[in-house]
Amino acid sequence: MRANRSAHSPIHRLLLSLTILLPFGVGHPALAGTLFPIPAFVVGQNPTDCVSGDFNSDGRADLAVANSSSSFVSILLGADAGVFSPEIRVAVGDGPFSIAQGDFNGDGHADLITGNLTSDDLSVLLGRGDGTFEPEMRVEGAGLDPRSPVVVDFNSDGFQDLAVANYYSADVQIYLGQGDGRFPTPHSSGGRGLPQFSGCRGFQRRWSSGPGGCQFL
Repeated sequence: MRANRSAHSPIHRLLLSLTILLPFGVGHPALAGTLFPIPAFVVGQNPTDCVSGDFNSDGRADLAVANSSSSFVSILLGADAGVFSPEIRVAVGDGPFSIAQGDFNGDGHADLITGNLTSDDLSVLLGRGDGTFEPEMRVEGAGLDPRSPVVVDFNSDGFQDLAVANYYSADVQIYLGQGDGRFPTPHSSGGRGLPQFSGCRGFQRRWSSGPGGCQFL
């Protein structure tokens, strides 16, 4: 039996909001140079990760937030001066702990991928370019506690691929994208210890014999 995997500090248990810090000069040039908190934006329970992108194609930065004690992500569409619209909830797997952005089907719209700790899988959300997303596509075959997906073209075929660190199964999996939003059975790279992050701090990649070769260091 696995131990309790929530691993959230008490401060996250009831805090269901996201606070943005902006330069104090936004809208007030005479007060530029300092930071101040603007009103928090309500999202889901235990927000643990977020990513920015332009999800409705209006040229403004939007946010997508992974809420690890829920089964949805929160989409906050940006307006001027750091203001965001109320959250739009999009269903994913159970316990989305981390989130990343890419364009997995090559349509020019921002897509999302979440690592779901409780259901031990990934959720792909294909963006429509208007702030909404297609119903999730579940990616099975993940290890235990998949975290921190990274979007990279590992095999130089022009399609975006994924690297995902699995905390409890102590490995990293590579999903080679098909260019249509689908990711087939992953390739695993055994690790030592318990990997938490597959970003720059968690692994490095290098071309071992020209483009298409990938090696974990």
